[in-house]
Amino acid sequence: MENERYLLNLYVHPESEYRQNIQEPFRQDGRICATDGRMLIRIAEGLCEEEYTDMPNGLKPVNTSKVIPQKNMCETVTALMLSKALEKAPEEKERNCPECNGSGKVDYEYRDRHYDRHTMEGECPECEGTGEVGDYTPIKYQFTLHGYPLSYNHLKTLLRTMAYLKTDNLRLRHIQKGEGDSQQLLFDVEDKDIEILAMPQLRDEELKEIKITVK
Repeated sequence: MENERYLLNLYVHPESEYRQNIQEPFRQDGRICATDGRMLIRIAEGLCEEEYTDMPNGLKPVNTSKVIPQKNMCETVTALMLSKALEKAPEEKERNCPECNGSGKVDYEYRDRHYDRHTMEGECPECEGTGEVGDYTPIKYQFTLHGYPLSYNHLKTLLRTMAYLKTDNLRLRHIQKGEGDSQQLLFDVEDKDIEILAMPQLRDEELKEIKITVK
């Protein structure tokens, strides 16, 4: 694949301070892998042009083979389905700081030398007391596929992946049967040895649900 680094970089977490072994793609079990802790992509090494290390940042990477489930189904998920779901969830940009709600002040806890705790008001560290930040998107919606909760990030990453691969479809190959938020979604590409795993997403009952229906 030409410039597969672009595709892999959709899945890494380059600024992960505490998990440096997921800051860049890595080679494992004959595949080139990348993960941000929420999504994982594994591409057959023969499809990639660049060379990759087994030890990202000199550290042992996560064992991706242990989290990939067996394929137990085959349904088509289209870019149109995902795009229509996103159209139902307009991303309204705001400037008020989400930490202080625009006040510029936050309460914080202080513990003195006698270990007594005190609550004090001070300048918001997020906006430095201005009450405003660069545009951000409040999270108001949660998408579900077969009842599995997905975020904006899940859908956008899948759409960007399909755009890069010049395909309108992904195949849904596994969904963990059972209740709760421990489900996993596994996708693959019909004519390429590429696997994509969506990690568990916490369900938030306060968010508006948008269902993605697979026909």
